[in-house]
This record gives sequence, C-alpha cells and structure tokens, in this order.
Amino acid sequence: MNIKCFLIRVILVLINILKLVKTNDDIIFKEIFTEEQKSIKVSIIIPAYNVGQYIERSIRSVLNQTLKEIEVIVVNDCSTDNTLEIIKKFKNDKRFKYISMSQNQGLGITRNVGMAIAVGEFIGFVDGDDYVDKRYFENLYKQSKNNDVVVGVYVKITDSKKFINSGEIPKLHGATWDSIWRREFLNENNIKCLRVNKGEDVEFRRLAYKYNPRIIQTPNEGIYYYYRISSYLVNQVYLHFYF
Repeated sequence: MNIKCFLIRVILVLINILKLVKTNDDIIFKEIFTEEQKSIKVSIIIPAYNVGQYIERSIRSVLNQTLKEIEVIVVNDCSTDNTLEIIKKFKNDKRFKYISMSQNQGLGITRNVGMAIAVGEFIGFVDGDDYVDKRYFENLYKQSKNNDVVVGVYVKITDSKKFINSGEIPKLHGATWDSIWRREFLNENNIKCLRVNKGEDVEFRRLAYKYNPRIIQTPNEGIYYYYRISSYLVNQVYLHFYF
C-alpha cells in the first residue's frame, strides 16, 4: 500500500471514529506516526464500562509492563459510574490515551475503535476488570518473531483474590485477551470484532483463524493474565468454546 492510500485510509478511519466519540477533552489523540510511535511493539486496548472498582488496577498493571515500547488505549463505553474519572488520572502518561464514546456501543465496537487508532506492531487486549503480570506482554512479544498470534496463559480469580488454575489452554479457544495479534495481519484481512450480543471473543478468533495465521502457544512460566470470573465482559460459556 503506498503512502497516499495509507493516509487516506487513516483519515477515513478517524472520521468514522469521531462519529462515535465525544470531541471534547474526553478524547485524547496524540500526533500520528511520530518516530516514537513507529517503535511501539504492542498497542494494548482496554474497553471499560462501569468498572470503577477495578479499572485503576487494570491500567496500572499495563503501564507497569517490563516491555516499555507500548501504548495503552482505554475506550470508555459511556460508563455511568466513576470509571471515566479514574481513567483521566493517567492522561499525562505519554504512552496513554483514552476515548469516551458518546453512547454505549458494546464490547465489540469499543475494541474496534481502539484498534482503529492503534499503531503498534501487535495488538493486545485487557478487559477493564482484569489485570496482567508485569512481564506478561514482554513474555508474549519475545515469542512473536515470524508469528501472527501469540497465545499466553491465564488464571481465573475471584473477587476474594482466590486463584483457580485454568488448566491446559487449548490452541483454539474463545478468549482474545490472552493473546497478541499482529496488526498487519488483522488489517490485511479486515479482521474486526463483530457486534453481537455474546461471544465477541469467539467470533473474533474464529474469523482470524480462517486466514491461517502463524500461531504459537507460550509455555506456562508462571506469567499470567488474571481473568475475573464474574467479569461482565466475558460469558463463561464462550470463554471455553472450542472450534
């Protein structure tokens, strides 16, 4: 794709995004395609809806990653609690940007908005009430050479901090948030989250795997994504969907 076509595509994407988001100071865009942004290895997207109790822990776990070449994109899906107030606490971090939707759109659309402005080599997802070990994305990225999808390991937790071993993770499963996805692969195949009532993760992975990505499963080295069992974002039926 030549630079002219690429810039036209970027402009059209941003126009579509602006139809969905507030255009006041609730939306933070930084300069596009700076040298610093070209070096970003992983763009981490956090959809957030009424997760005021958990969102600070989630954001801090991502900003504290040992992998420093990251950007963090939080998409606030018209929360009615204090989620947005907490998100704004991080706006001075140069790696951080946030978007506020003008109306509630659901998980799939919020993820798509984040992906549309992401500039990283890979894209990762963290739900607003989950969190990750500080080496999580570095551990995934170091396995990414010549691969399009790198699948990590997660454990389930309860609100009482009880950990439940997730067991062996199948190569084909529903969750998107335990993996990083090569952005070029997603863009070339026009892979986006579908707007469905349930199972966005399942449909996203099913669509991506139709195009035969190069996939690697990382070994269990005690570096985890922590998935909250009572999360509103993931239905347990879809989490364990097998293709």
